[in-house]
Amino acid sequence: MNSSNKTHITERSAVAILMSWMREIIEKHNLDLGLPIVETSGKDNKFPDMEIYETQRSKDCLCLFEAKRPNFDVFEHEEELKEPEEKIE
Repeated sequence: MNSSNKTHITERSAVAILMSWMREIIEKHNLDLGLPIVETSGKDNKFPDMEIYETQRSKDCLCLFEAKRPNFDVFEHEEELKEPEEKIE
């Protein structure tokens, strides 16, 4: 097959694989973590690739994931990084 005809894995595909692995581990080990979900929308109109909640009954976000290709250098884009919002209790 010509290399230009080969398919490649996109960020979205990689996130779906990661989500599947995480769900499998959480369920297999009966962990009280929320199951990861893909392509959510935050209050700040940002769209993280994946989100996981503190527990399966919680609506409180534990962690947001943003996938990047291996050649993406996050340190070249530090100005785009955002501090997490503080929790209001």
